[in-house]
Amino acid sequence: MNDYIGIDISKSSLQVYIPKGNIDLEIDNTKQGLKKLTAKLKKLYGNTTSSLVWIYEPTGSYWTTIKKYCHDNNISCFIVKPSQSAAFAKTTKNRNKTDIVDARMLYRMHTIANKENISIPTHDVAQIQLQNHIRYYKSLVRERVVKTNQLEASLAREDEVFIVRKLRSKIKALKKEEKEIVEKMLGLIALVPKYKKQLESITSFKGVGNLSGIVLLEFFMRYKDASAKEITALAGLDPIEISSGSSIHKKSRISKQGSKLIRNTLFMGTLISIQYNAEMRNFFDRLKTNGKHTTSAQIAVMRKIVTITYSLYKTNTLYDETRYEKWNNLQKPS
Repeated sequence: MNDYIGIDISKSSLQVYIPKGNIDLEIDNTKQGLKKLTAKLKKLYGNTTSSLVWIYEPTGSYWTTIKKYCHDNNISCFIVKPSQSAAFAKTTKNRNKTDIVDARMLYRMHTIANKENISIPTHDVAQIQLQNHIRYYKSLVRERVVKTNQLEASLAREDEVFIVRKLRSKIKALKKEEKEIVEKMLGLIALVPKYKKQLESITSFKGVGNLSGIVLLEFFMRYKDASAKEITALAGLDPIEISSGSSIHKKSRISKQGSKLIRNTLFMGTLISIQYNAEMRNFFDRLKTNGKHTTSAQIAVMRKIVTITYSLYKTNTLYDETRYEKWNNLQKPS
């Protein structure tokens, strides 16, 4: 029989609800603060402290400390998805929104927890390092795009040569740093045989290079339990339809709700795949023959690349283009 506590996470503090004694407690979101919480729980629960399950919702990067602490101290957790907590709050008519209320609501979510949901969090140092590098890479890309836009505007205004040179110099430096980060990430992956093999599987697909392969690897690592349909949605490549009654019928489009970095890094890879990968080329041509717009057909190819590489990642296998060629030959009339 497990006992539970609810924890609402914010940037600098954790709001904790402890049912034994009906205690609302605020502690620092630090290792030292978590040590104080553990000491208080031991006083309250004694020998049964080890059976306690901590319930919390991952909040941006603010939950990193508690996740690592629970991993290091073998603390079982029920980590609630944001969509789960939102649905639970709606179902229980929890209209108030404060840290104390949220911590109590998270505690009540033990009613929907089962053995499969409760576990000691994993803490993969290599994965965290890769995520940190990708986060920094994204910041470099954003900065380069800003400087590139500034350069275009500067040239249009015919600004002073000094300003133009400075902007070009900064863009060149940012591009160099982006390449350095990619090489650094490749080095990190090479140190972990499992990740090295998975990257080889992903990049075995013609059109997926080192950068897009790294981005896909980290993306798949984060959502390794997702279905093929879910993984395309998380990449923002799921089609959505907007219609209402008989008056509103807009063209379907992709949601763009997921990873923008994946869509950006796969753009050139998609064009290469259409040109050099027989399976993607035939798929693209079939869509065009059926009346699809070029852009829509390219997006469909990109979506297919994500699902295929996700399968290669899951099965640790290399892409075999000859299998498609054999299948395609069987479809042709003799």
